[in-house]
Amino acid sequence: MNILLVNKYYYVTGGPESYMFNVTSKLEELGHTVYPLCLDVEQNIESEYSKYFISSPYPERQSHHAPGSGLGTQAKLFLRSIYSREAARKTQQMIDDFDIDIVYCLNIANYISPSVIDVGKKNGKRVLHRLSDYNMVCPQQYFYKHKKVCLECKSSLLRAIPDRCVKQSLPATVGRVVSMKLHRLLKLYEKVDAFICPSSFMRDQLVELGMGANRVHYLPSLVNVDSKPDEQALRSDRSYVLYLGRLSVEKGLDYLLDAMDQPGNEDIPLVLAGVGPEMEALQAQARGLKNRNIEFRGFVQREELDELLQGSAFTVAPSIWHDNSPMSVFESLAAGKAVIATPLGGLRDQVGDEEAGLFVEPNDSESLGKAINRLWNDDDLRETLSRGAYHRFATHFDPEMHMSGLLKLMTA
Repeated sequence: MNILLVNKYYYVTGGPESYMFNVTSKLEELGHTVYPLCLDVEQNIESEYSKYFISSPYPERQSHHAPGSGLGTQAKLFLRSIYSREAARKTQQMIDDFDIDIVYCLNIANYISPSVIDVGKKNGKRVLHRLSDYNMVCPQQYFYKHKKVCLECKSSLLRAIPDRCVKQSLPATVGRVVSMKLHRLLKLYEKVDAFICPSSFMRDQLVELGMGANRVHYLPSLVNVDSKPDEQALRSDRSYVLYLGRLSVEKGLDYLLDAMDQPGNEDIPLVLAGVGPEMEALQAQARGLKNRNIEFRGFVQREELDELLQGSAFTVAPSIWHDNSPMSVFESLAAGKAVIATPLGGLRDQVGDEEAGLFVEPNDSESLGKAINRLWNDDDLRETLSRGAYHRFATHFDPEMHMSGLLKLMTA
């Protein structure tokens, strides 16, 4: 098959991009041809198809990490979020030039828009859409407000406006609400043949929205792994506790730092690998703790990340939002590392019935601290859960399971 894969960026900046490159590799191994359609930004990896890429709404090929450029840029973003004519035109060009069979959309909200879905269906192509956040249901995309889970917009999108949920900006929030209402009015997402949800929680949200249970499918994310953990890794000796991922407020990392300072935890080492907007605030918080064994590694390359995972005792995912099956947790399971997590979003699917780790209450440093202390000091429990973590990965999240399910949806 010839597959058009549509995503915001063509470089790794988060889960959707990691998935994009992983699934591209797997599809090509199986003999299919994948054609990327992304934004044209300066950080992109080189691609022979970049001449088809969609222009960035920001000046000088900047990405979303760059600040806006006044009202003109904001107006462009708003109009593009509703229906990007350029994205529609580039989609049509690629369908014509490469005899596309499948249009597979990943992260298309705002910067690309569901115009690619519209063009795909007008050409009689099968259209799939994998969702990495809650952008179809929540204007802010995270079901999160005031450091707590928020589901108010499920009853009315207008609930987002008084709290300025999108970037703490009234214009941005109003614009996002308007674009979502127009998408529903135009029924653009009803043209999707199959939605792919990385968590059962997300599947339930789309079914409640009215997308139809027959079109909404729970298919856990794809994680490429080269080898299974050895016996030493499964024994998970006491070394350090590891957090992998973005340093942002919804990840609950301020509660994690407080948990590391509870009585009995002051000497347990913690390594945080990742970057994000909360790094400076978290570093300042750490400097005020009794625990002096907290290390911020910043961004780590693949090889170093693998080494950190292999050397850790266990990992933590203390998210305070409905985290949609974070890739770092899949990687932990694949490495045979138990996970302490909150039972929100896709984390419940990943950890199972505590066979691969322990659940703690969200927004609760005491609950988290007790779980860390328990798992750190109980060698037998740590080994049991480490083995359970890899068993859960092998029986529920093996890469071949994902590819089998994806190809069935593509050819249905």
